[in-house]
Amino acid sequence: MEKRKFFSWSSSYVSLEDTDIVIFGVPLGRDSARMADFLRDTSWFIESFDPNTGRDLLDKIKIFDAGNIALTKLEDISEQTKKIVELNKIPLIFGKSHLLTLYALKAFDDVKLVSFDAHADIKEYYMDERIALSTEPLKVHDPRRLNCATWLRRFCELGNDKNVCLLGTRSCDDDDYNYIRDNRILHFTPLDIRKNISKVKKTLAGFCRNSKVYVTLDMDFFDPSIAPSVEHPEHDGLIFQDFQALVNEICKGRIVGLDLTEIQYLREKACEVTATLAARAILEILSKIK
Repeated sequence: MEKRKFFSWSSSYVSLEDTDIVIFGVPLGRDSARMADFLRDTSWFIESFDPNTGRDLLDKIKIFDAGNIALTKLEDISEQTKKIVELNKIPLIFGKSHLLTLYALKAFDDVKLVSFDAHADIKEYYMDERIALSTEPLKVHDPRRLNCATWLRRFCELGNDKNVCLLGTRSCDDDDYNYIRDNRILHFTPLDIRKNISKVKKTLAGFCRNSKVYVTLDMDFFDPSIAPSVEHPEHDGLIFQDFQALVNEICKGRIVGLDLTEIQYLREKACEVTATLAARAILEILSKIK
């Protein structure tokens, strides 16, 4: 049986030549290829029509799924992303390890990053038994410094600290917090968002306006009650309505790339719930692309 493609049942699914969005999976991290394919399968059971707005969320966008890349080195992610950008198309990347975002960003110049994530991912060094699995099957030089818990520090060290906005951050240590504070990195906790979402939306709109924007969605941004099957769940997360409100402001800029990371296969039903939310969240972002 031929593998399903992401939303390939939709009339918006077209050829590579005619598409606006090129999807590809990155098999980085244990079971990552399996998760990308599970997400594709799940997309076949989701309606793209939104009764709240009375429109098909894919009606203004064309998509094509190129499948999973053959990954021999981390730079393969950058190279594939760059090829898509050079075709004047928007990459949408599925993966498990958030480290992929760092290498996708290398394909862009002068881009702002909006990260939906429970974690800051901004540690100087870090390693544990879960993190050790996040770069399989590759052997990474200095893995304590280059993994899914440190990738954003590496991005900021390139002079990008003023080009980052963190949304939903609720797990970090004092070193992470001090780095964010000292470098004046824009960030909002779930409490910030719930207490004064109007202010957060205004700030986010100003951050994105007239800029190229790359969006990364780590599924642990959401509360574990609605996204249980993630690699590192954190309590006190946000809900889909919060996500929608924030995405509405990101579109004040021009979205040039996006990715989805950190779904973990635990139990099939829990994974299905999380993958369904993930696919719907991607639809929400795609519907805002101009």
